[in-house]
Amino acid sequence: MIASSPHGVTFVYSFDIATRLPRQQVGKIKGGVTMSQVWWLDPESAWCAKVNCARSHIDNLAGQASDFLHAGSYEVIPEQQRHRGIQRLLRCRHTGETVYRLQISQPIPISFSTVLGDALHDLRSALDCAAYAIAQRYAGRDLTEPEERACQFPICAKPSELRDFFNRQPRPTLYGPQEQKAIREVQPAALHDELAAQGQTELHPRAEEVEYDRLSVLQRLSNIDKHRRLHIVMFWPDLVYWGSDSPSRAMLETCGSAGKGMRKGCTFPVIES
Repeated sequence: MIASSPHGVTFVYSFDIATRLPRQQVGKIKGGVTMSQVWWLDPESAWCAKVNCARSHIDNLAGQASDFLHAGSYEVIPEQQRHRGIQRLLRCRHTGETVYRLQISQPIPISFSTVLGDALHDLRSALDCAAYAIAQRYAGRDLTEPEERACQFPICAKPSELRDFFNRQPRPTLYGPQEQKAIREVQPAALHDELAAQGQTELHPRAEEVEYDRLSVLQRLSNIDKHRRLHIVMFWPDLVYWGSDSPSRAMLETCGSAGKGMRKGCTFPVIES
């Protein structure tokens, strides 16, 4: 569905920005974090509260998914294939094969999709709240309503789009050169652009770097859920292992559906007996 800990992704990106911002104080605290970064780690800050809320949604969803899978929501039914017609239909090589077929007894709850959407929105909102805090600290005062509306965390596919974002009024008074640089350096394909500028040529296509960047994925998934439709939730086995100690020395064929989602009645492993 998504990364196993997307709330951690948001934290890493946000803290990475914080370490690039101007340091206003000197000193050390536990873990070697400078005093100027303490505000970024405030558990009562809006962005941190949003990340924690997303973490709660994700943990809740993981618990619900575990309960669903262990509550008899599916079973694997063995079918002996002994008729030539069925063999040809299932592409079995010879008689004596056992086909294991998935039977789903309960549909995946629609609530899984809504909880997933809530987590995505909290993560995206956490970045916007962080961008607001950066602007307020740079301005050194309370922001006006138009300035507050201009505060958001940009996720841009092209450097030109990011420049246009920062040049649009009133953002030049909200984000200084170091603040803009900090946000620019965590944009999709930022590392790709830096390596390309250094003359490196053995790089993945830039379009792929942008498409699969975690911020791009977060933006895309959040927008789909917020404006269009619920995300489809599916499940599949991470690992299928099948063996036998019997004299038949039954062996496992690969499961063609693994990684592609499972549907009711699909063929699982084919075992030669």
